[in-house]
Amino acid sequence: MFFVLHSDYKSHVGVGDCLVALMARDPETCQLRYRKHSGFAQGCATFWPLSVNRRSIMKLILKVLALVVVIVLVVLLASTRLDGPRGMLAGGAFQSGERLASPASWQFLEGQDTLEFQTEAPERSRTVWLVVHEGRLFLVSGYMNTLLGKVWKHWPFQIQENPNILIRDRGKIYEQQLTRIVSGQIAADVMRKFSNKYGLADVSTSDESLLAMLAAGDAWLFEVVSR
Repeated sequence: MFFVLHSDYKSHVGVGDCLVALMARDPETCQLRYRKHSGFAQGCATFWPLSVNRRSIMKLILKVLALVVVIVLVVLLASTRLDGPRGMLAGGAFQSGERLASPASWQFLEGQDTLEFQTEAPERSRTVWLVVHEGRLFLVSGYMNTLLGKVWKHWPFQIQENPNILIRDRGKIYEQQLTRIVSGQIAADVMRKFSNKYGLADVSTSDESLLAMLAAGDAWLFEVVSR
């Protein structure tokens, strides 16, 4: 909708005052102050519907935002009943799969980009990055100190309270635990593999810088071990 101000608009020095009155949503003040200038009063009154229209737009925006929030909450609630995660969306407890003893080596996961795992408290499942090093399995949660990490990544803190997890790969479930690693040559070697695989750091980054990343909590490194 377009509004045209009266042709006398520019001839009055009180334009700023009238606009202030409009912003205050007080058309009567505008009309009263410029009652002797019928031309400007007409223009002022013509502009008033614009303010009303903006209020309608704001109400519509708020309704849309409220609808988005409701949809997100419904999706998150429904996801707790899923048998495993769906991409980045966390799922519920594993409902299918054959339980097996811990393997002697995790080498069969070499080359895989993501892995499904489930925490016990709460019973939520998600996908995670992995690296296999000398037959040992390591998981990492990166970008922990970023805004996204602080809002989205809760499972590393939950592991501190209860380290028990389930790993599911191609229909097979393994009961395991996670142990956090923050130092040592093994940590540097594994973090270099993670960096090369997922771009967590530049390929020329030194071992000291990689270990500093762990010490600062920018990335949390875990080894998968038997219970």
